Parts: sequence; structure tokens; C-alpha cells
Amino acid sequence: MIYFHGGGFVLTYASTHVVSMDIYAQRARCRLFIVDYRLGPKHVFPNGFEDCYAAWQWVVGYAKNLGVDASRMAVAGDSAGGTLAAAIAQKVKDAGGQPIRGQLLIYPALDKSSSADSATAFPDTPLWNTGANINMWEVYLRDYAGKVTPPYAAPSDRAELAGLASAYIESAECDPLRDEAEEYARRLQSAGVERLFNPTKGTVHGYDTVFDSEVSKAAMQKNLVFLESIF
Repeated sequence: MIYFHGGGFVLTYASTHVVSMDIYAQRARCRLFIVDYRLGPKHVFPNGFEDCYAAWQWVVGYAKNLGVDASRMAVAGDSAGGTLAAAIAQKVKDAGGQPIRGQLLIYPALDKSSSADSATAFPDTPLWNTGANINMWEVYLRDYAGKVTPPYAAPSDRAELAGLASAYIESAECDPLRDEAEEYARRLQSAGVERLFNPTKGTVHGYDTVFDSEVSKAAMQKNLVFLESIF
């Protein structure tokens, strides 16, 4: 599994990411790579995305040396990392290379328009709110202000989703990103893509970093069941 961390495209991975990676590696019994992609505000799209795709190509290219079965690989990410994971799944399909077995998207940021009901409903929630979400997209797509947004920058912009890898999508109830995750899950299903959607309740963005929470434990178990099914 290749993991792309969250952090609004400007923060590096946190200690909680490392803990989660250890759980995934041990319990899903997979080799795991976390990508230290370039960050804003200095490096905006497409820099981080290109790093993530290069990481995918590197693991596929050196799979035998790394002890990896290139026919059983997944991408995963949380928040902005979920954006990147969904975008890489799209790019790999378009490139016609080694197919991805699955994509694990944890409260992903998918819609640059921030126009869904939930996008404006949470102006003061902890960790992530309406203003932060709008600012994130403005920074990430700074070089495309007033221009047509390029492919892979905002995964929900893609019109055709058929043929993408199986997906597990998780959302938090009190999160600006909630509705766009649900809509992407609905569109994947309509396109014939196998998907699991887990709309967690009573949660905020980043809730899963409280590892001893019963909600977090239950969500992690669903993550692992999905990973085991695709591996």
C-alpha cells in the first residue's frame, strides 16, 4: 500500500500517521510506503501530485527488489492525502499501467468548489472548517486561479468514473468534506465501481487520531477488512 498523508497540502505527516501506518502494515499484512511529497505554499499543484505518481511508478518498477507483488497494490490517504490517492487511482487507470487493486479514501477532499451543503455548514468545527477548506483549495490551485482546473487536481471534477479501482470511502459527520465524499461514493457506485462507504457518526475531521475511541476502532476494523479483501 502506498499512503499519502493529509495536512491540507502544506503540512507533513504527523506522529498519528505513523501509528496508523504501523497498524495497517501489521494487521493487513502488507508492505507500506508513505510518500513525503512536496508541500505548499512553496510547491502547489501539480508538484505534490507528480511526486505521488512518481512514487507509484517507483514501487511498481522496483517491486521485485522491494518484495512487493505489483499485481496486488493499493493507494490510500486521509484528507488532502485522500485527494491524492483518488487522483493517482485516476491517473494509473488512464495511463494503462499496472492496475490498482483498491483505493482507501479517509474523509478525502474532492471538490474544489466547496459548494456542497456540508462545505458551508461547519465554520468553527475542530481541526477542519469551512474557511480552512476554502483556503486550502485557493493555495493548492493558486497557479490555476481563473483558469480551467487541470485533470487530477480535484478528483470529483472527473466526469467518467467507470473502470476505477475498488474504493473504500469514509466520512466524518461534522466535517466540511462530508457531502463530497458521499457524492463521490454514489457516483462510483453508479459507474459500476465496487465501493464501500462508511459515514461515521458523531465525528469531526481527524476523529480517527483518537485511537482508543470505539468509533475509531470500528472504522479501523472496516479499513482493514477492505484492505484484506483486495490484497
